[in-house]
Amino acid sequence: MFPVYGKCPVCGGAGADAPVADLNTGIHSTSDLDTTGNGLPLVPYEGRYICEDCRKILIAREESILDAQRHEETQEFLSSAGVRRTPE
Repeated sequence: MFPVYGKCPVCGGAGADAPVADLNTGIHSTSDLDTTGNGLPLVPYEGRYICEDCRKILIAREESILDAQRHEETQEFLSSAGVRRTPE
């Protein structure tokens, strides 16, 4: 498999000194950098090619959502079993 380089469709990063948009705000980190890049190395993730940093962020978000769901399921089970969260 040959490496793929290009502009990340998630953050807009293009390599070199190009500013990268924050995934939460969409605001670029700086505006006075050289924006001519040769592209970032892109990796396949869920049917598209994105940069490694965005892949890590998206995986962390998914793990966080799964952890929250597991915690909620555990709390529902403990509640149905009669376990109380506050001391009496």
